Amino acid sequence: MSDEARLLFSAYRPGGKDADDPLFAAAIEAAKNDPALAQWLTEQQAFDQAVAGHLRAMEIPADLRARILAGAAVSRPRSRWTAARVWALVALLAAVAGVCIALAAAR
Repeated sequence: MSDEARLLFSAYRPGGKDADDPLFAAAIEAAKNDPALAQWLTEQQAFDQAVAGHLRAMEIPADLRARILAGAAVSRPRSRWTAARVWALVALLAAVAGVCIALAAAR
């Protein structure tokens, strides 16, 4: 159960927000009965709190949204079907149709 509990606790939100969630009930019970798992959970929650604190302290650039959207527009894959390729395909199909009609008329 320890590995399963650790996997569940990796999604456990800091501050006990998930303590009443039935999904975590077995894992919380396992942590109460397993000192090593309880210690790991304490350390994991401290780490999560530290990361959350650092994220809250970060200043978000005012132009972040515009920079993300600009990067998405630049990195958008281009279609392989350019107008020249479409017209070349149309011409090829017309030529094949012409040959088929000519062969059918020759019979």
